[in-house]
Amino acid sequence: MEAQRLNRPLRICVLGTANSPHVVARARAFQARGHTVDLISPVPGDTGGMPTRWPPAVIRNGLLRRLWLVAWTAFNLLRTRADVFHAHYAAEVGTWLASVLRRRPLVISVMGGDVLFDEQGSLGPVGRWLTRRSVRTADFVTVKTPQLARVVEGFGVAPARCDVVIWGVDGDAFAYRPDRRDAFRRRHGIDGARPVVFSPRMLVPFYDIGLIVDAWPVVSAAVGDALLVLSTFRAEPAYREQLTARARELGIKNQIMFLPPLAAEEMAEAYCGADAVVSVPPSDGFPQTVLEAAAAGRPLILSDLPRLYGLLEPETDAIYAARTPDAIAAAIIRTLADPVATARRADNACRKVRAQADFRGCVDRVEAIFQTLARDA
Repeated sequence: MEAQRLNRPLRICVLGTANSPHVVARARAFQARGHTVDLISPVPGDTGGMPTRWPPAVIRNGLLRRLWLVAWTAFNLLRTRADVFHAHYAAEVGTWLASVLRRRPLVISVMGGDVLFDEQGSLGPVGRWLTRRSVRTADFVTVKTPQLARVVEGFGVAPARCDVVIWGVDGDAFAYRPDRRDAFRRRHGIDGARPVVFSPRMLVPFYDIGLIVDAWPVVSAAVGDALLVLSTFRAEPAYREQLTARARELGIKNQIMFLPPLAAEEMAEAYCGADAVVSVPPSDGFPQTVLEAAAAGRPLILSDLPRLYGLLEPETDAIYAARTPDAIAAAIIRTLADPVATARRADNACRKVRAQADFRGCVDRVEAIFQTLARDA
């Protein structure tokens, strides 16, 4: 009876974007464990039948749209009764309002860009103040790296109310399989022997995909028929056009493929179909795409961000490159030219991610936090 009381089914109100596969996967994981989960989102999205609310498109643009979003979110938060409110991403209207309206207990999962204001040039003074306030007054905060823990502790969060939860990946869902490699290449008309480098990051200026494009003539001269595959998830059309024009200018347009947005299983296939995965933004918390690629046993080329070293050591697990086209090209060429050392690094990274960033284990830890907060509320 005591165990049942301590681990009862909970009513969990999730705050996050319904078009984020990561938010949806985490919310559905708690639903699968018998908890009642309700998602409040600022935008529509496919959540696989999970109860989800987002504001009707009464007003589509401008200041009135933002005011409508605030009013709609506040109304829905005030009428929601939950044992736990769980906000994904600290720098969002839903998180701010949950804090201001004292929806308790409130757990905030910090992702990185939401609190790395100066690194990512994000938010104005009001948004930064609201984010700091929300994090500081939350009942519990999870962060993806120890460095992010230090950032939120600088906001005034006591260490006892903060824990590192990387969230991680389902190793089985992203495991490398030859049939996945074959399916990806067959579907997109890629020769089985052609070297493929995959960039899984969103096609927006912040992620500096242009650096990889600028590196490609050097890669092409060294490797020959290598293909650069770019994700178009949440792509900004103008940025895609800019990259296409740049590729045409460099004479490499036929060596670049733009993938349509992919479902989770298709993303697993894309990782398996690649010979290397590259991610070179100027700032990151700990990106899910890197964890997914590592779980799939793919060699990693990453921008040199020391916060990533805690899980993926330089040279041992991944190649870290300076954010210049020449350095990125050299890292890609080295990866493709030395399959033995490359496979060793990829295997090391895969083992570490599966051991230290297992999705189910992370859900276990957050579920225990929820149960404790609900019991003590």
